[in-house]
Amino acid sequence: MCIHSIAAEIAAVCGTTPWTSPFDIYSVLQKFTMKQKVPTQLKKLLIVDDEAEIGLLLKRVLSRNFDSIEHVLTIQQAMAKCPTYNPNTILLDNNLPDGSGIEEIALFKDTCPDAQIIIISAMTNLRDRAMENGASAFVEKPLSLKKILDAIYPSMAEAKPSLKS
Repeated sequence: MCIHSIAAEIAAVCGTTPWTSPFDIYSVLQKFTMKQKVPTQLKKLLIVDDEAEIGLLLKRVLSRNFDSIEHVLTIQQAMAKCPTYNPNTILLDNNLPDGSGIEEIALFKDTCPDAQIIIISAMTNLRDRAMENGASAFVEKPLSLKKILDAIYPSMAEAKPSLKS
C-alpha cells in the first residue's frame, strides 16, 4: 500500500478532502491522532476479587490490554496496594470477605482518585446502587472479555484493543 492510499484512508476517517501540500498531510495526521484518544500513560489494572481463579483468568485474558496487572483478594489488601501501585482501572468484586465493594467505592475513590472503578457482580439488581456510589461501570457475572473491554473503554471505540488473542 503506498503512502497516498494510507493518506486517503486517514483523510476519509478524519472527514477531510485529499491534500496537495506537505502541510495538509501534517494537518490531517494531527487530526487523526487526536481522534484516536489512545492513552499515553502506563495502563495498570488492579483486580479485587476473592476468587483466585477469576483473578488469574482476568490477568491472563487482559494482559494484552494493560502494561501491568495486580490481583488482590480483599478490600484491605487493595487499600494497601492502591497508593503505591496507582492503577488506572480497578475491577472490584462486590461480595468480598471483608466487605461490599459497592459500599467501599468512596474509599477507593479517595485512595485512587484517578482510577475508574468497575464493579463486577452476579447481583444485577445492584447496578443502579453501584453507579450512584460512583462506579464508572457495572459488569455482570458471568464475565466475558467483551463486557469487560466495553466497560474499560466506553468512549474509545476506535481505540479499543482487539478481542483477538
